[in-house]
Amino acid sequence: MSQEIASILGFLEQVKSPYLQPFLSLSNRIDHEALVAAENLKFLTVLEDPCKQLGAARVCEIPILLPMLLQQIRMIWQISPFYNTSEKITGLLCKVCKIPSQLSYPKCHIFIGLKVGFCRLAMR
Repeated sequence: MSQEIASILGFLEQVKSPYLQPFLSLSNRIDHEALVAAENLKFLTVLEDPCKQLGAARVCEIPILLPMLLQQIRMIWQISPFYNTSEKITGLLCKVCKIPSQLSYPKCHIFIGLKVGFCRLAMR
């Protein structure tokens, strides 16, 4: 925090300003969300190469590429402090699994069930 901001916050505290607490609350929230974003970026960059390979793959190559991609996602799920819930990792899986169908394989759908082991794949 800059010296100017600290000075202003000190003044607001002295005069018991009603704006101080909302400002501090928002400042803490911004700091937390910046930490979350930095941590997520650190973990999600691991998926960049596997997703590029999946995006460039032919349909017959997708089953060969999926285990590596799913291992990376599993690692994120197990280690990341912010992707360790079912909701967050399911959202990530849904986004990653849209890659083949959005590119050139509209009839390719990947179904992943987290409750059966970690993942079960089927293509139709």
